[in-house]
Amino acid sequence: MAGPKPGQKTVLITGCTPGGIGHALCLEYHHKGLYVIATARRPEVLAGLAEMGMSALQLDVTDQDSIQACEEQVATITSGKLDILTNVLGVMATVQAFAGQLVAARGLIVNFASLAAVVPYVFGAAFSASKGAVVSYSRTLRQELAPFGVRVTVVMAGTVRTTIDDGRRSQTLPRGSIYLDRASDLYQWRLGYSQGKSAMDARTTMLCCVGFWDGGDRIGSGMGQYVPGESWTVVRGMAGDLVTSYSFRMNELAARLKDDERQKKLT
Repeated sequence: MAGPKPGQKTVLITGCTPGGIGHALCLEYHHKGLYVIATARRPEVLAGLAEMGMSALQLDVTDQDSIQACEEQVATITSGKLDILTNVLGVMATVQAFAGQLVAARGLIVNFASLAAVVPYVFGAAFSASKGAVVSYSRTLRQELAPFGVRVTVVMAGTVRTTIDDGRRSQTLPRGSIYLDRASDLYQWRLGYSQGKSAMDARTTMLCCVGFWDGGDRIGSGMGQYVPGESWTVVRGMAGDLVTSYSFRMNELAARLKDDERQKKLT
């Protein structure tokens, strides 16, 4: 772990386990010539990145002691100035921990959200709510840190092919769910939706993302579409609801429910 060369920008990335967005970001930042500090709960999974010359540190974003220890290690590597903090996981906790280093560098914070923050993601309301919170937090943080010269970007990624759904395929609807007898097949189909044919490869997506982080205030989708400021590239309102209904096959569920009602009237 030689550390950055003089004048080389540094970037810390959370959630860098192979197969995910964070790992793809490490490769792309490294390709761009930045000094990458990769983190994961189990640093042994980062051995391949370390062999390429990146720093590999232990970081559990749910453990305050782990966050503090990581911050101290990073301060040693960066001499107290971190140019970019990229949060795939642990947004608020890591921003708080690394704020001092980012202010010292007049750096950039990149928080990963999801297009689900603004587009209904059926059977994923909690996920959508959490990503919506990341977007709102980032927009406010942008104003709070602007006087210190720190920029904040939020990325709203669309469907990106990762290993995120590997552990979800065995999930089932809970007992008593109103969807259990009516839409269990749709639920199972939905579990793999983000990894379907339309999903972009993680490395390709991160190539688009890193290429657009040129210091501006940008919001992007996983399809590589970026617009400055408060503009949106998604269909909203009634038209958006209609598209979502068909995309997630809720129109099929509605038809089934209507058929159930007709059958009840005939009996």
